[in-house]
Amino acid sequence: MNLLNPIVFTDHLPFNYSGVAIAVGILILVVLMTVSIQIRKVLKSNPVIGLKTE
Repeated sequence: MNLLNPIVFTDHLPFNYSGVAIAVGILILVVLMTVSIQIRKVLKSNPVIGLKTE
């Protein structure tokens, strides 16, 4: 695959990892928010109501 890079891409752009770090940070933030919301829902729910519907 590396042999095709100079042929396909004639202009190379500099690559830094700050964009990757920001994307990973946003991803971790979204995952933590989702998990915490789901945990709150479970903690607030009444298990008796859940058992009645099964």
